[in-house]
Amino acid sequence: MDVTHECAVGAVALKKPLSHYPLGGAAYYAYKIGLYQQGRGREGAGIAICNLDNIKDVIRIHKDLGLVKEVFKPGTPFFDERMQYLSADKAIVHVRYATAGNRMDKESELQPFHYDSPIPYEEFVFGMNSNMTNADAHRDIFERTYHYRLKTHVDTEIMMHLLAIKKQELTQLHVYASFPDVLRRFAKCVDGDYSITYLDGEGRLHAFSDPLGMRPLHYAENDDLFAVASESSALMRTSLFSPDQVKPVRPGHVISYVDGKMSDDHFA
Repeated sequence: MDVTHECAVGAVALKKPLSHYPLGGAAYYAYKIGLYQQGRGREGAGIAICNLDNIKDVIRIHKDLGLVKEVFKPGTPFFDERMQYLSADKAIVHVRYATAGNRMDKESELQPFHYDSPIPYEEFVFGMNSNMTNADAHRDIFERTYHYRLKTHVDTEIMMHLLAIKKQELTQLHVYASFPDVLRRFAKCVDGDYSITYLDGEGRLHAFSDPLGMRPLHYAENDDLFAVASESSALMRTSLFSPDQVKPVRPGHVISYVDGKMSDDHFA
């Protein structure tokens, strides 16, 4: 059973205007997907969104320690306020089960992580379920060679910087960096397994699995929305998808939802 793989990720992209959906739009369904995967992690939860109408803060995040219901408090004014704040047509969600990090500083290690940049194409949020076996080697390079001031002790931060660097490398070469191109470079640097959801500052949504497909990841699409979850059951429990609409992300593939269209590309 896939519930033994720690952590949970999820993502949602709406296909119709926000007025067609409950308050929060994609964030509301991301909350549901996180809730239905609570068994994969009980330490913390978070949702990140991209709303291009929020000019000054296109990316917004709410995350905290506790169960999904404790973080978002459904049935209270707080829940409605958070859904209003996170209202968007695209969102990702993460439920944390800690396998590494600093037990004294849990808050800083909660996901989704945010890579901030004044360049929308380079800014992103992401959540992952992973075990990166060469994280310490990259950490040493970042700190000793490039003098990074890393803020956590988790491999999530290492992955974040690697994704940013690989995208920047292609940009510096004046090459159009399609996301599969970025991942081809990224995959060569990472030892271990992972399933990741990624949302950039221009609203491009991606979900991808390591070359061996060791961590579960599923997606589904209908006339109303595109969605991703670690567990296939989480997508079906939303009552939005039938079993025949839910598919696994193939090993070494990235499922993208960009400009209203879904694509499936092989990168490793």
